[in-house]
Amino acid sequence: MAILTRTWNATTSTSDPTQVMDYRSEMESANIVLDILGGGTAVSHRPAKLRTGTLKFLYTSETLANTCRTLHANPGVWALAYTGKTTIAMNYVVPPGGRITVELDSTTNNAWLVSVDYQEV
Repeated sequence: MAILTRTWNATTSTSDPTQVMDYRSEMESANIVLDILGGGTAVSHRPAKLRTGTLKFLYTSETLANTCRTLHANPGVWALAYTGKTTIAMNYVVPPGGRITVELDSTTNNAWLVSVDYQEV
């Protein structure tokens, strides 16, 4: 079971998708590599940046899916907890230019899918 909790200005909102359908994550290296005059390379090692990617949630009703979309369209930090899948647990925001998409599942024509681009914070 997944639980999404948004916090903003001391207000908490929740959204409980039926399932996390898709989780994609990538981390960008922050190392700095410089060419040295006369030959060679200098490297300044830095930890990788936090995760970015896309989450896709399944909802059993149009109303629940649109509530998730509306909540993600507003400011706030989200906490994602998913029973049995601790790897994807995180706090995140929708980054600048990030997309929030709602679609009717074409297989069932009853379920709704909400995709959210995220930046871990």
